[in-house]
Amino acid sequence: MTLPRRSPSNSGSPSRDTAYALLGASYLVWNVVVGVAVIALAIWVSQRYATRMASSPILQGFMNTLAGYNLNAATQSLRNLKDFEREERDDI
Repeated sequence: MTLPRRSPSNSGSPSRDTAYALLGASYLVWNVVVGVAVIALAIWVSQRYATRMASSPILQGFMNTLAGYNLNAATQSLRNLKDFEREERDDI
């Protein structure tokens, strides 16, 4: 298998049709089909089991992590520390 050559005009980045040349159109089509199927399955599962989330602390924690709650809480905590630091400097 030979890789397509890179032209000097695009400064080393692969050309737009490299994925088609390396993988083939059928692989890319199946990749999209599987991706859409996984998204559809995830939506169905979330709708099916949404009522169980209220009674499961483990599932609640997992969903909060997926939603970015922990990241938002950490960001807010860092923002509070930054504000506290700024207040200390202003007092000096």
